[in-house]
Amino acid sequence: MMRIGINRIIITYDICDDSRRTDIFECLKGFGEHIQYSVFCVELNEISMTRLQAKLAELIQHDEDQVLFFDLGPVQGRGSNAVTAIGKPFKAGTRRAFVL
Repeated sequence: MMRIGINRIIITYDICDDSRRTDIFECLKGFGEHIQYSVFCVELNEISMTRLQAKLAELIQHDEDQVLFFDLGPVQGRGSNAVTAIGKPFKAGTRRAFVL
């Protein structure tokens, strides 16, 4: 069985329309941690990243909006220490599994 690595990704967005901005926020909220106004930190494997990008591509107006992805690398490697903060420290969210 092939193991798929999980990378830490910083996602930022600049969305012109309030309704679309809310839709983007709600979409991203399901994938990771909201860390600043239009910034999320997510931990995704390649398949989840492709799915997220497809969802976001459906939500945005391509000639007006922008979503940027900054891949910091594997969570268990560079991704865990790739962010430097001045002032309040950056704390990546802890992944938790919930069994229902």
